[in-house]
Amino acid sequence: MPKPLVTAVIPSYNYGRYIERAIDSVLAQSYQPIECIVVDDGSTDDTKQRLARYAGRVEVLDQRRQGPGVARNFGARHGTGEYIAYLDADDCWEPEKIAKQVARLEANPRAGAVGCGARLVDTEGRLKMTLDYGEFAGIRNERLGAVARRQFWVGGSDSGVLIRRSVLDHVGGFDETLGAAEDWDLWMRVAAEYAIENVREPLVTILVHRASIFRNARMVERFQWQVYRKAKDQWPEVMRGGVERQVRATIRRDAGNEHLSAGDSFAAAARFWQAVAEWPWSARHWTLAGKSSVRCLLVLARPRRTAGPAP
Repeated sequence: MPKPLVTAVIPSYNYGRYIERAIDSVLAQSYQPIECIVVDDGSTDDTKQRLARYAGRVEVLDQRRQGPGVARNFGARHGTGEYIAYLDADDCWEPEKIAKQVARLEANPRAGAVGCGARLVDTEGRLKMTLDYGEFAGIRNERLGAVARRQFWVGGSDSGVLIRRSVLDHVGGFDETLGAAEDWDLWMRVAAEYAIENVREPLVTILVHRASIFRNARMVERFQWQVYRKAKDQWPEVMRGGVERQVRATIRRDAGNEHLSAGDSFAAAARFWQAVAEWPWSARHWTLAGKSSVRCLLVLARPRRTAGPAP
């Protein structure tokens, strides 16, 4: 019996400096057959020149700039694989990733998607941390609540997931109205219908760099609240009580971290204290709120420069 085809979809916008590493990691997979599709999301750098060397091995689709969610959906629709794997253009896979994930899905027909552990590295290749996303054995509402609170996740997220095409057809792909948090939204829709598994071994390397984290903090927060309201409307039996409060606290905490990345200590402190108010039983929230408040005090304590006498 022939092995199922896997479609790898790589969305890229002006990531020519990284795209070859990502593609090479797909082509180096021990599992075959794999079709590799790159969706060029309106790049203006040297992406096209770098992609030229893969003619005949990689299919390139072009679209005007519409964002990674739209690009992922475009690539998945165009592909023909029974399983879909996404890979951000600045990340890369270990050679055994797809083989180990296909084995997990083949062994558990109830699983809709499988993630994996992840290594986070900086631009110098130095390991920042290794993430183990674990397993979850709870029933449907418990599983959905855990994903909503982000206490359970598809490991590696957009660069770690392998998902059945039939699952995407059933729950829909990435919500194209979202400019951020589109992965959170999709994983909740998957968790509401299917089991999610993770290969705990780190099989994806995620590059952490300024271009990937320096985002519009208020925009990210706005889209997270959009996902929250959508989930509350869709699953009111889950999004209530302690679950709802923890979700709201998580959004506040994430917003605080985004504001810190953008250099706004005061907005960050405000969001962290809001997270404490939403869910005061989290030591992490108190720690973040305290540290950010100290930063604000240090900023206020700095001596202010005064204009010198006029010449």
